[in-house]
Amino acid sequence: MMIFSLCLLFVLGSYINILKGARPRCTRPVTGGENVTVWENATLEEPVFTFESYDRDGDKILFTPVGSTGPFSFDEKGIFKVNGPLDFETERHYIFQNIYVTHVSGNIAYGNVCAPLTVNILPVNEFTPIFNPSLLVFNLPEGLPQGINITTLNCTDEDKEPIGSPEGCSQIVIQSGDNVNPRFTITNETAITTNNAIDYDTGDVTFTLIIVGIDSSTIDPRKTGTMTITINIDPVNEFIPSFKDLPLSLSIPETFPVGNEIVQVNVTDDDAWPHGDLTYRITD
Repeated sequence: MMIFSLCLLFVLGSYINILKGARPRCTRPVTGGENVTVWENATLEEPVFTFESYDRDGDKILFTPVGSTGPFSFDEKGIFKVNGPLDFETERHYIFQNIYVTHVSGNIAYGNVCAPLTVNILPVNEFTPIFNPSLLVFNLPEGLPQGINITTLNCTDEDKEPIGSPEGCSQIVIQSGDNVNPRFTITNETAITTNNAIDYDTGDVTFTLIIVGIDSSTIDPRKTGTMTITINIDPVNEFIPSFKDLPLSLSIPETFPVGNEIVQVNVTDDDAWPHGDLTYRITD
């Protein structure tokens, strides 16, 4: 009886090993796993990876995932495809460790698990830089010296770059509106400051600055966004009226008619309108 039992166990063990050997097995991903990449703007049905397998009996096989495959799916040939939207900004990696190769029944008890597959999502430059706010208006007095801070700009970009790359606007420039002897400049990457003395009396009345933000993409062509800053210059009463041809001494007869002109005075004021407009009165 004991000999019979031992023989039975031996036969059963051999049969189980035969069954295990008859199970299909993955040949790709290779042992240790594989990494693949796909762009975040990949289209539906775009192939990502082809799973490969071997079955000693030559039976039809099936790749059976345990759990979700996210925005991916298999076809009957074992091709792993894009099956939904990809977004680098929300998910950069997908790791699949529970993909089984089975017979057509899909019963994983009669299959083998495949080596891990890691799908890395690559970023695409999708978004245009945005200034917030996109329009600013300032009134500034003339005479401001160089280096006065006017405002700090807020430029953002919804794209995210790979680790180690900057995000948002990598550069902000004044594109137009202040081209001749510039009165303004950008310092510390985001601050608008005065660059030269502002003089209302020589024509510095209004500036309309077009500001351009350039994104930080390191993969695709860079995109730009714009904003407008209007700066109105308020005149300051800087100068004292100046009389010319002084001192002036006149003699008139006591019979000089009332209302006749005696003399014209020559007075100048280097301020522009309105402070340069002159009125006259006798105080003594």
